[in-house]
Amino acid sequence: MYDLNCVMVRKLSPNLCKVKKENNILWFAFSRRQERVGAVLKDYSIVFWDLNLADSEKIFSVANHCTDFQSCIWYLEEHDMWLTADQSGRLYIWDINEEAPKYCLKLER
Repeated sequence: MYDLNCVMVRKLSPNLCKVKKENNILWFAFSRRQERVGAVLKDYSIVFWDLNLADSEKIFSVANHCTDFQSCIWYLEEHDMWLTADQSGRLYIWDINEEAPKYCLKLER
């Protein structure tokens, strides 16, 4: 993370004891309200970093809940919710404390 003068102020990376180093972060999002960064990984995982707590990280697998890895993640400030999407057109709304989706919506064509 960089400040407005392009000086690095913090570096975030998934905990290597839980995530393989060669694993890819596909997408990330920032929550100003929660002061948290969320990212989806190619190994069917979602990782969150709490910026208020030093080295606070939460990582969990979505493999039990999803048929495909999550390719995008967003945070909706107005609704205080994290969303992800996969390649098959499903949209997931997550309860990150329970490490499970609250809802799954399938986009119809």
